[in-house]
Amino acid sequence: MCRRKNELQMPITQKFFTQKNPLEDLVEPINQLVLSKERNAMLNQQLRDLVEQMKQLPPSSREWRKLLNQLLKILNTPGVLSSIETLMYRGVTVHSRRIQLICPEKWREEVYAEAKANAFVRIVEGINNYKPEKATFKTWVNQILGVEYLKAHNNIVRNKVQTMSLDAISHDSTALSEEDKLLREFIEQDTGELLRKPLSYINQETQVKGRILLKEVLLMLLDGYKQKDIRSELHIPPQSLSSFIKRNGEKAIDYLRKNGFDFEPNIEKKRKVDDTKNA
Repeated sequence: MCRRKNELQMPITQKFFTQKNPLEDLVEPINQLVLSKERNAMLNQQLRDLVEQMKQLPPSSREWRKLLNQLLKILNTPGVLSSIETLMYRGVTVHSRRIQLICPEKWREEVYAEAKANAFVRIVEGINNYKPEKATFKTWVNQILGVEYLKAHNNIVRNKVQTMSLDAISHDSTALSEEDKLLREFIEQDTGELLRKPLSYINQETQVKGRILLKEVLLMLLDGYKQKDIRSELHIPPQSLSSFIKRNGEKAIDYLRKNGFDFEPNIEKKRKVDDTKNA
């Protein structure tokens, strides 16, 4: 009670100045933002000056290479180039179209390294084409990096996904019976249109376009995979695979029966047709 009484008796002006001004918490972030903008402006001017000097020199001359080394050193400074997280989540604008590709974490370092290396090659080769009136050099560089990220993502991730598909298709094939081996050999060597029907889909992990043939689905089923296993292994949307099998499964069964192999309707049990019994 005594403490409360003292607070009430405190002069209004003294009470006001002893309380913390809520705006004080905003001062430091604002100062940092101003400094960040100032540093960014200085960086852009430094890059622009280097590029203008390089344009005045013969490419690959000693002075030109010295300036290039300075330029690349600045570009490798943290915060100058967009990080892979920025490229993934903000997306990349190409021909006024925003493209967003999320790279699986296990491949990000490899994708970013390739994108950065290819971007530097393009920057060096096209430095005379840089137009400062259209964009800052930093913006121009990061636009190139973004395009190269898309290319590297598609090249690396697609190749790895295809390798995973091939690994899945060859899963445990050594444990097949002689009849199953004959069936596998027939499916692998068949060049007919039916078994080569493709299923195109968007890989749910990598967001890259994937493609698998009907014969490849049959081979995975032959190796003991269930539909849910195939979906999980190749990250195929559930409805895409089930609809694909419903549309083409019975036709594939009939086709294989005509060629001497009998499938059960679930396409998971196989047996060679006994021609002597059918005669």
